[in-house]
Amino acid sequence: MISVIIPYFNRESTIVRAVNSVINQSYKDIEIILVDDASTDKSLSVVRKISKTDKRILSLSLQKNSGVSEARNYGVSKSKGEYLAFLDSDDYWYKDHLRLLMNLLTNYRNCDFVYSVGNLQSNNLKGVLSKRFSLTNYHPRERFYINGYLSHSIGFIVSRVIFDKVGGWTKSSGCADDDAFTINVLKYTKCIYFPFPTFRIYSNQHGATQITSKKFSCALDTFKFHSSLAFRSQEKLQYRVRLMIIISSVKRFLKTVIYAIL
Repeated sequence: MISVIIPYFNRESTIVRAVNSVINQSYKDIEIILVDDASTDKSLSVVRKISKTDKRILSLSLQKNSGVSEARNYGVSKSKGEYLAFLDSDDYWYKDHLRLLMNLLTNYRNCDFVYSVGNLQSNNLKGVLSKRFSLTNYHPRERFYINGYLSHSIGFIVSRVIFDKVGGWTKSSGCADDDAFTINVLKYTKCIYFPFPTFRIYSNQHGATQITSKKFSCALDTFKFHSSLAFRSQEKLQYRVRLMIIISSVKRFLKTVIYAIL
C-alpha cells in the first residue's frame, strides 16, 4: 500500500482539486493522509467534508502552524503504507502517476526510490520540470549535486524503510527541504527516473508581489544549501564536481529569480 501525505495550510480553494487527483488514481491500493497545519481559513471544514466521500481518507490536524516538513512527518507517523508519496495541497497528479511509478519499483527490486518529472503552470509561463541524468560518469549523488535537483517532491515515491533511515523531512534547510531529503535518500538507495510528466504544479496563483517575495526567499535558501555542498569536507567530491555545483547553484538561483519577477 502507498500512503499519500498531503499537508495543507489555508488552501480552501485548491485542496479539493489535489485530493480528487489522488482519489481518481488508477492505482487504488492507497491511503490518503491529510494534515491541517493550523489553517485559519475554511480548509479544515472543506477537508472534513471531502473525507466523508472516501473511506481511504484520514484527516489530521496540528495544534499550531509548524511548517510543511513537520506536517509531512506527522502524517507519515500516522500512516501504514509500505511506500510513501507526497502531494502539495495546490498541485495535481495525473491519474496514472502512482501506477506508473509503482510499476518501476516492482520491476527494480534493488531500488527504493522513484521519481518523475512534471508540468509547471503559472500565470506567466508553462514548462516541464525535469532533470535528465546525462552525466553517466558520475555517482548518482554527484549527478544530483551538478544538476541541482531531481524533481519536485510530489514526483517522489520512497519506501518507508528508507524514509525511516533518513529520519524523515527536516525544516532546517528552509525551502531546500526537498533537496536535503533527496540527498539523504540517495545515501541509502539507488533511484529510478521516469522521464515523462505525471503531475502538474501550479504557481503564481496568489498575486505577483506575494509570489515574487516568496520565490526570492526560497531561491536564496536553495542557493545557500547547494553552494554549501561544494565545501562539505565529508563529501568525497572531485574538484571539478565542486566547481560544477557552484555554477549550477548560481544558474538555478538566477533562473528562479527571473521567473519570479516575470
